[in-house]
Amino acid sequence: TQMTFLRLLSKEASQNITYLCKNSVGYMDDQTKNLKKAVVLKGANDVEIKA
Repeated sequence: TQMTFLRLLSKEASQNITYLCKNSVGYMDDQTKNLKKAVVLKGANDVEIKA
């Protein structure tokens, strides 16, 4: 993957992601603490990052 390749070339890597949310949402519901609509990203080490 792109992140794996970047990690081979340097000690650190970052990537910008743009989420186009037309007719959708991508965040946790603060009132219910529900993550059903949250964006979930998986890091290179399989750690899930939730918005």
